[in-house]
Amino acid sequence: MGDCRIRIVIAKSLLLSDEISRITAADQDGGDGDHNVSSSNDTSVSFVYMYAADTTIREVTEGNFILRNIFFDSSKEIIANDDDGCSRKLFTLWDCTYHPPKDITSWPKYDFPDFQGMKSKTLHTAGMFPSGTWIVVPKGITPNKLLSDNNAYVDMQYNNVNTNNKNIGSSDGSEKAMKVMESVINRFQPENKEEFKKKLSESDIIALRRNNLQHRKRRERERVTKLDRKIEILKEQSSSSSSESCSSSKKKKTKKVSDQVLRMLVKSRATGEKSLKQQDRIYFQCLVFLDDDNENDNDNDNDNETTSMTNNNNINNNNNNNSIGGVDTAPSTTKESILSKEYRYFSPQDTFAKIANSFPNHNGYLSEVLCRRQPAAGDRLVADEASSLLTHRCFPVSMRIYEAISQGYLSDNDTKIGTLIIRWYRNRDNATPSIIENKFDDDEMIDTDESNNNYIGTTTSTLSDEQIMTDATTITTPETKIPMQVDEETKSVAINDTSAFFEDTQISNIIQKLDDLNRKGKKATTKNPLSAVAIKLRQMKSKGNKKIKIEDRIFLNVVIITFENTEEDYAMAISEDIFMSKSEPIERILRYISTTTEKNSTTTTTRNVEDWIFLVPQQNDSSSQHYREITTTSICIQEAEEFLYGKVSPFDRLIIRRKNS
Repeated sequence: MGDCRIRIVIAKSLLLSDEISRITAADQDGGDGDHNVSSSNDTSVSFVYMYAADTTIREVTEGNFILRNIFFDSSKEIIANDDDGCSRKLFTLWDCTYHPPKDITSWPKYDFPDFQGMKSKTLHTAGMFPSGTWIVVPKGITPNKLLSDNNAYVDMQYNNVNTNNKNIGSSDGSEKAMKVMESVINRFQPENKEEFKKKLSESDIIALRRNNLQHRKRRERERVTKLDRKIEILKEQSSSSSSESCSSSKKKKTKKVSDQVLRMLVKSRATGEKSLKQQDRIYFQCLVFLDDDNENDNDNDNDNETTSMTNNNNINNNNNNNSIGGVDTAPSTTKESILSKEYRYFSPQDTFAKIANSFPNHNGYLSEVLCRRQPAAGDRLVADEASSLLTHRCFPVSMRIYEAISQGYLSDNDTKIGTLIIRWYRNRDNATPSIIENKFDDDEMIDTDESNNNYIGTTTSTLSDEQIMTDATTITTPETKIPMQVDEETKSVAINDTSAFFEDTQISNIIQKLDDLNRKGKKATTKNPLSAVAIKLRQMKSKGNKKIKIEDRIFLNVVIITFENTEEDYAMAISEDIFMSKSEPIERILRYISTTTEKNSTTTTTRNVEDWIFLVPQQNDSSSQHYREITTTSICIQEAEEFLYGKVSPFDRLIIRRKNS
C-alpha cells in the first residue's frame, strides 16, 4: 500500500527528567535508531517515523516511548517539569496533517485502542498518507506555537504539490493575506480610485438604482417588440405560402378546415419520440428563431450562418404538401427569414430543457423556451403599455409540461394546439426573465421602493414616482437571470401544493366494513404483513396492461366508492388490485378499474377525471380516518407515492370517490 512518514512533536514541558536525559544522550551519540529524534530545541522535541499505511493508531502510540508513557503509564503519579506543577495527564494530542488541526486525544486509549478489528484505525484511513504530523501540548495551549520553528514545514512537500517558499501570513516582507484579498476585491476598480472612495449618499444610490431600472425596462420592451415582430413575419410567410399552394392547385378559394380535421392532420405530420404512447402525447406548434444582439437588426437580413441554421431545422421534405387548412406545418425554407415553424409532440413528464434540446443547435447558441400570454387588466408589469401587448416569459429548465398546465401557462384542451417559442441567443445577459423570477423580483422591488420612499423626491430623474414603481416591478437584474442550459435534465416535481388534508369518518366506516367482508370465507385475509408468496399471488391476479415490463410495474390497491350516502351502502365500495407503469400519471387509474354501476341504475360510471376525487389514507389500513386529497392528478404515480408514503410499497391503498355521491 505504501509508507507513511509520521512526525511527532512533543512539548518539553510534558517530559520528565529521565526522558530528557535519554533524548540528550541520543543527540550526543549522533541519533538513536530506537528514538528517531530528528530535532530538539528549548520548547519541543521532534520524532520522525516511517510506518506502513496499514499501521494502526495504537501501534504508532506504542512505538514512541514518550507517548507510551503519557497514555498508558498510569501506575505512578507523573508531574510535568514546568513551574506551575500541572499534572501530566492534562495534555492534548493534535493531528496537524491538515488545517485546521483536529483533537485526537481520545483515539489511542478510548476510540481506537485495538491493534485490529472494528475499534482500530489505520494511518491511511485517518488521512495521514503519505505523511502526517502529531503535536502533543499541555491542555489549553494551541499547537501553533510549536509550528513556528524552522522545522515546522519539513514535510510540506508530501501533502502539497505546489508550495510557496514563504508563508503568506508571516512578517518577513511577503504580502499579507489581507492585502491579497483587498487586491482581489479591487481588481475591477478603475485607476482613479479617489472619486470612488467618497461615500455616496442614500439619495445618489436611489438615483442610480432608478436609472438602472429604467434602462432594464427599456431593454425588456425592445426585446418584446422584436419578438412580436418576428412572429408576425412568420405568420405572413405562412399565409403567403398557403396562398401560393392554392393558386398552384387552381383553387380560387380555400375551404376552412374544422378544428377536428386540422388536429388530425397535425397529428399525422407532427414529429417526436415514436415510442411515446398516443394517449401521452401533447401537441405543440413550435416557433424557432435566432435573436441576435444587433439592435439595428433587420428581420429580412440574412447571412450564411442563419441560413445554414434554418436549413438544418427543416425535417420535412419540400416536395410534400406542407400546408394544412391555410397553416404551414413545415419549417420555413425561405432565405429571407431566419424563422422556422414545426409541429412536435412531447410527454407531460418532459422538462422544458429537453424540449429546447430536441431542436438541433449546431452553432452553440443558448436556448430557452418562452410562453406568450395576454397581460391582465390590472397587471402592474405593463401598466404603462398598450393592453394588446403580449408578455413573454421563460420557462424554468426543470419545470415539466404538466406543471405548466396546472399553473395555467399552457392549455390542456385537446381541441386546440398550444404554441411554444424556442429562442436562440448569443449573449448570456440577454436572457428572458423567468416566470418564477418575475414573481420574486416583483415583490422584492416593491419592498425596496417602499422602504426608500422618503428619498425619491430628491433624485434628479425626470420620471414620476408612479412610473418609478412601475419600473421597479418590471425588470429583473441580469445577474439573477439564468439562461437555459439544455445539457442535462433535473428531476424536480412540485408536489407540495398538489394535496390537501381532511378527516372523513364515513369513508373510514365504509372501508372498514369492506375489509371485514374480505376477511370472511375460505380466502380470508389477515392484518399481518403479506408474505412474499402472498404478494406474488396478488401480483399475478392484478389487472393492468400486460405489455408493461415487470420491472416498470407498480402495484396498487384501489378502492372505488360510487355511493356513500349512508353507512349501509358499503357494498358500493369495490376493492381492486391493479398495476400501472411507474411513469404513468395518477389519472390513468380510471382506465384500469372495472366499470361499476350505481345503485338502482344500469348506467356505467363515467371515466372523466373531473368527476372523481383521489384520496390517500395517512395510514395504509382501515383504521385511519385522516386522508389526503391529490388535487393535481397529472403527476407521475411513482413520484406521488414517494412523496405521500415516503417509499413505494406493493399494494399501497388509493381511494377513488365519486363526486356528489
